[in-house]
Amino acid sequence: MSHNELIGGTEGAYRDAESGHTMPAPSLCTTSASRLLEEISMKATRFYRIASVLLFVAAVGNTYGLLNFWHVAAPMPSVRFPIGHADFSYAQVVLGYQVFWSMCVLFAAYLAWHSGTLALKMPQAIGATGWILFAFSLVGLYASWIFFSGFVLLLALLIAVCIGWATGLVAANRKDQQSRTEQAVA
Repeated sequence: MSHNELIGGTEGAYRDAESGHTMPAPSLCTTSASRLLEEISMKATRFYRIASVLLFVAAVGNTYGLLNFWHVAAPMPSVRFPIGHADFSYAQVVLGYQVFWSMCVLFAAYLAWHSGTLALKMPQAIGATGWILFAFSLVGLYASWIFFSGFVLLLALLIAVCIGWATGLVAANRKDQQSRTEQAVA
């Protein structure tokens, strides 16, 4: 054999050519289990990526809404708010909050995309980040429930479901891998 050689004619163990260590032969059960774990990682990646695209759509929609706001706010008389050492108009305050909100959502979109990559390559590296992103999406869903309706609410719901589902898959995958590792060691 090229990389591994069969030890003493038994079908239960192989010797690794590079390290010289004896390893158990992969059984059909472990192969199907690893295939199942890979499929779970692929599903989690897919859900994270869908959430990332939906978050990007939300940021674009917010920008579109902000541009429409400027068309409405332009003819309004300027009401000034003294904040610190400067006076800001209502339109400037709204612009500041909306730009900040868009940046937060774009960062969440990046984080969801990156979590999808991690779910595929190194699911244990996601840790609590997936749950924090899920909590962020639940807060967004709650705010959408109070202040918005229709498409925005549906978008927030889809984002929360995708991130929650993906994070749940990664957590279950991580627990399953830990139990398999403990069984292999014992």
